[in-house]
Amino acid sequence: PLVVDTLAGGEQTSTVVVSSEDVADNPADSKVVRSVIVLKPDLALSLAGPETRYTDTLGEYRITVKNTGTAPVLNAKVAVNLLSTTGKLQRGLPPGAAWDPSTQRLSWTIPKIEPNAESTSTINIRMGGLGMFRLAAEARAGEIVKTERISTDVSGLADLEFVVTERKRVLDVGQATVFDIRIKNVGTKSAKNLIVLAKLSPNIKV
Repeated sequence: PLVVDTLAGGEQTSTVVVSSEDVADNPADSKVVRSVIVLKPDLALSLAGPETRYTDTLGEYRITVKNTGTAPVLNAKVAVNLLSTTGKLQRGLPPGAAWDPSTQRLSWTIPKIEPNAESTSTINIRMGGLGMFRLAAEARAGEIVKTERISTDVSGLADLEFVVTERKRVLDVGQATVFDIRIKNVGTKSAKNLIVLAKLSPNIKV
């Protein structure tokens, strides 16, 4: 018997050749090749999300774990770390996911992934302050560990609100009043080149 250990997955071969000094020409059947299929699970991890977002908007991130091996992956552990404190995790988490606020870490387990199959989970994060928001993902099954990172550039957004008030509501013909137009930018980015339009009814004039 020839006993071997498997070191890699896929098709592996063993070639056995028999030779003798008493045989001048080795016949064709003096060489035999035998192959075996070695089953091995493997993981591929991908992390997708928006490159840019505005403050106080939702960013959707997709975590895909794929079994690129030839055997099922059992109990794959997936974790997502919010590397920036400006983002806030929203509801609608993956099934069985647990959130640890002290470490900003979301983790869950995928019971089984068949060969060439994949599992995709989606999380939503509300963007906070300006700057780069960073996210890291990890997939682990036994000794197989895959990691990915992604960054989203969070920029400011102008958000205008305005109030129109009149100083006198009741007037006699020929009297004048003043309308106050107050515009406030409650966003995180400057609002430029504002255009204000006022439409007057026919019985009043500026």
